Amino acid sequence: MDPAHFLDSYKENILCLETEQYYALENMSTCRTIEKGGRILRCQDCGTQVVVYNPCNQRGCPICSKKNQIQWANKLKAKLLPTGHYHLSFSIPEELTEIWKNDKKMFIDSFFHTVQKAFKKLQQDLGITLGIIMVFQSHAQGLFFKPHMHCIVTDHGLSNNIINKWVLCGSLKYNTLRDVTKETLIPHLKKKMHPLLRNHFKETFEACDERKWTVYPAIHKFNGDSIVNYLSKSVSGLVIDIENDLEYSSEESTYTIRDRHMGKEKTITLDVNTFWYRYLSHIPPKGTVTIRNYGLYSNKYSGLLEQIRIREYGLESITEEINNEEEECSSCYGTMITNEAFTVTDLPLILRLFIKKNHSPPGHGHAFKSQQKVLS
Repeated sequence: MDPAHFLDSYKENILCLETEQYYALENMSTCRTIEKGGRILRCQDCGTQVVVYNPCNQRGCPICSKKNQIQWANKLKAKLLPTGHYHLSFSIPEELTEIWKNDKKMFIDSFFHTVQKAFKKLQQDLGITLGIIMVFQSHAQGLFFKPHMHCIVTDHGLSNNIINKWVLCGSLKYNTLRDVTKETLIPHLKKKMHPLLRNHFKETFEACDERKWTVYPAIHKFNGDSIVNYLSKSVSGLVIDIENDLEYSSEESTYTIRDRHMGKEKTITLDVNTFWYRYLSHIPPKGTVTIRNYGLYSNKYSGLLEQIRIREYGLESITEEINNEEEECSSCYGTMITNEAFTVTDLPLILRLFIKKNHSPPGHGHAFKSQQKVLS
């Protein structure tokens, strides 16, 4: 499906949107367009000029999120130690989904508090400090609602008994993580709720199936890169690969999603309203933190983490941020530099002339060819 047409269908259908959801859609609809302003890049070698419009950086945007996903993944991979990592998924009773729908920010904060407490108990029992990345997700296949937590956990840690002793943690106690989560989450949610809401959701809490509190483990023996790749697609909220995994039927007013998981492919067809309701519901509320670092991967241990990186694995210290901003010329592969920045109310001459001739602005990435060599 063409990314430029992805957002068109919502304009043709009546949707009951919350204010924040409406803002998100409007923001996404102008992503990488002249309305956002942008830059004119110029190749230092061949003189080609390219118009680059600014992204909306809206969580859930399928147009600009890909670059954010790559940047996040590259940065996290550089931070992770080159050791084995566990991939743990915390699953909770489906009844709690209604609590998440009612107050997403409160629910997510409580869930993080609960999982952090579970890891604190685990580390105390093991006598070591681990490196932990926690990532909240709200979706399952077909955009279904399923709040859960993914965690990337080092298979080594620092011994609490011997200073700076780097040890293999052995088998994690998954039952400990599950039991602490089960004992902590609901009481914490009740504590954060207004008394009237606690009473309203009383039956919901009581209906939670004891068997649905689960921690699913997997081990990646050499590093955590593949876990990071898997989780990167949700760092901006749920983002579908609209070019390869989504088809829109204007005749049927439906979206068909191609979902791939564990080597299997499944297609799910939703009417337009259901699709947009679910898609927008998975966009985290403004200000909500959905990724948190704990233990050795927290800022508190940044200095110690660098010592481990150098001492245990012979790696150099991370001193520079990964830069993905440099653009490459599509004509001669030279380096593009910003020649001019602009806003929608202050367009450069090259854009004004294009619009006058074509009665519409050029698309994002449009190249204005030049045979003139740029003088250095």
